[in-house]
Amino acid sequence: GVVFITIEDETGIANLIVWPAILERFRRAALGATLLRCTGKLQREESVIHVVAARLEDMTPRLNTLRDRAGDADPRTVLKPPFVPAAKPPGYDARDIVITSRNFR
Repeated sequence: GVVFITIEDETGIANLIVWPAILERFRRAALGATLLRCTGKLQREESVIHVVAARLEDMTPRLNTLRDRAGDADPRTVLKPPFVPAAKPPGYDARDIVITSRNFR
């Protein structure tokens, strides 16, 4: 079936829609990439963004170049995170959080 991949950068979140034929063609990149480049058709409805994938590329080897360039960034142009989490409530323990999986079958 169709595979949905959630991607995120400093500007927000989008969903990649990968049809079976595209998944077979770019399976290695889709399932193994830490840094993924997607070329496709952008669809936007209100605040929801989808990209219907036409091509996927594994850009993982480029992660080191991003880290190397990060020190050269002008602090005036670097985006600040849009969300700063509040202080943890007393007695908070991350192990107490139960995340249920989503089964699409």
